[in-house]
Amino acid sequence: MAATPSETEPTELPVSGVEAGYADRIRSVLNGEAPYVFARRAGIGKSYMYEVLGGTKAPSLAFFSSIAETAGVRSDWLISGRGMPNEGWNGRTALIPRLEIGTNASLIDGGDQVLVEIDRLAGISPAKAAAISAPDSGMAPMIEIGDDLIVELEPSGIVDGQVYLIRSSASYILRKLKTIDDNNIIMISGSNSPASVSIETYSAGTNEIHARVAAIWKKLR
Repeated sequence: MAATPSETEPTELPVSGVEAGYADRIRSVLNGEAPYVFARRAGIGKSYMYEVLGGTKAPSLAFFSSIAETAGVRSDWLISGRGMPNEGWNGRTALIPRLEIGTNASLIDGGDQVLVEIDRLAGISPAKAAAISAPDSGMAPMIEIGDDLIVELEPSGIVDGQVYLIRSSASYILRKLKTIDDNNIIMISGSNSPASVSIETYSAGTNEIHARVAAIWKKLR
């Protein structure tokens, strides 16, 4: 049973082994639920929850335990960030490094790593995979700004009809690529409707293929 609000006030001794980023780990297990709603379910004082997330109060062991029990994750993962949030995820998940690609592409949740299901990576080595948020809506409605993407870094060759992350000048764009001949590639943007498709010329001098989009998580809007 989750601890009561009085049990989760920070009156205990400091928790040993606490690593930076615990607030981000707590936010990640809320799954979009408002912190005060989750706090009520977990038996945690609302103000205490917000103070911990804001970094103005140190969390107690009882606090971590209440979060872990309510969210179904391991309290030692919440505290240290090491291992998997839930042992049941071993074998179907992996820790994938993030991809820093500039100011036009925001990262998912902040922090340094993200959990993704390895079978969604279509055989991509974890060392070549990264998670980003879509930097533009050039492939809308297939990919909208902010959709979460798993990409393959430094793909070997081009597969016609697949979407790639392209560095163009100082920004990044998402475009479907098609090979015309040995020296010519075109970039296709827009939906699959012929009326809304636009074609741009790909130039190796001004564009660089940075990653291939392997999986898309649509945002709820």
